[in-house]
Amino acid sequence: DNLKIFDNIIKEYPTGDSTATALKGVNIEFRENDIHYIPDLAFLYKRYVRSVEKKQRTAILSFRPVTENFDQFFLWLRKGIAFLKSRNYHLVYYYQVKKDKEFMQKLYDLIGDNGIELRRDVVWYDDFEFYSDKEIVISNRLHCLLMGAVYGTVPFAYLDKGMLVRKIQDVFESSFGTSYTDYITDFTSTEKLEKLIGDKIKHKSYIDNIVVSNEQCCRSTIKDIVEKFE
Repeated sequence: DNLKIFDNIIKEYPTGDSTATALKGVNIEFRENDIHYIPDLAFLYKRYVRSVEKKQRTAILSFRPVTENFDQFFLWLRKGIAFLKSRNYHLVYYYQVKKDKEFMQKLYDLIGDNGIELRRDVVWYDDFEFYSDKEIVISNRLHCLLMGAVYGTVPFAYLDKGMLVRKIQDVFESSFGTSYTDYITDFTSTEKLEKLIGDKIKHKSYIDNIVVSNEQCCRSTIKDIVEKFE
């Protein structure tokens, strides 16, 4: 039974192991019609998005704890914040995963002044409209970036070498294509950030179209699968 095999795989292999490793040696024969590609289900939230007449000049930032090369990350963040403030952006620290709260508080304590706001409450399912009037989101959390994109906020990823953030590049390449991932995979200097901010209008138009396309793909794929079981 394939479902039992996959259930055992999930129990045996922790999150972060590649699918290829997990499936190695598993004797499952797939037919072409058994395999369906579906984007991240976050794109399904597009149907709940209410259009906003004008975005505020606000950049929102959220990070899972950076445990390796924190000094390098902190230097980049401090320079990035200085650049954003020089472009008259209002900055908001926030968190969408509860365990990030302490790290975001730490960043606020280290780089916090009257030009930076800290959202004290977690952005939970009922709060996703938080994204709707913001211009850009910078994060190393996949679903902070995806929910931003769904709500029309241009996502910029900070990608270090940690295993937990590699999935961002994989998902963005499959969902947004390489013409966008060229811009989000290198945040080792603020020069890259400056270029990204300058191109944000072009990015927004592209992202908006891709989000719609991914939402439609999610819906059609789910519909096809459900119809096979009816």
